[in-house]
Amino acid sequence: MLNELISDSQLEEIQQGVAAYIYKHSTQCPVSSLARKQVERFQQKHPEVQVYRLDVVEHRSLSDRVATNWGVRHESPQVLIVKGPQLLWSGSHFQVTLRKLEQQRSLLD
Repeated sequence: MLNELISDSQLEEIQQGVAAYIYKHSTQCPVSSLARKQVERFQQKHPEVQVYRLDVVEHRSLSDRVATNWGVRHESPQVLIVKGPQLLWSGSHFQVTLRKLEQQRSLLD
């Protein structure tokens, strides 16, 4: 089960040092549906990793803050791997695959 990123306080906690994957999902994009399945599979295989799902339609201003805070262009679907204020990796659209997410897993160590 993915953690829902829905508040500024959660975002602040992540920025304070929590290593996490942030998955930006659009309910209006068919590619996001495919990406979501990949992210969910990753989370099932790696329950020790903090994975947050951010609905960019419902929480657009929060999504914009994520893009600004980590210096990336807004896209969806998109995954950011962050550790506090540091962006470790980001990928979007067809880069959001189980294989790619697992390859980047070592960045959290």
